[in-house]
Amino acid sequence: MVWEMYGHSVKVNVLEIVPNKKIKIDWGNYETPSLVEWTFSEMKEGTFVSIISEIPGTDSEKLIAGVRDSTEGFTLVLANL
Repeated sequence: MVWEMYGHSVKVNVLEIVPNKKIKIDWGNYETPSLVEWTFSEMKEGTFVSIISEIPGTDSEKLIAGVRDSTEGFTLVLANL
């Protein structure tokens, strides 16, 4: 995955794709692979997207930073779609 605007890239391994339902990936976020699962649910007015992401680390500061960065990052990805 490449973000040209930011000069950043991340290796992504696609583990599972269920059309219109789920995308499951393993990616090199924070130099440690982590699982991310996107699920898509049809709604009356559109699609609900749920994202579950593993946040590597045991130290509370790293976990909080990981949650913040993932939330911001996935929000930008969805906004750009």
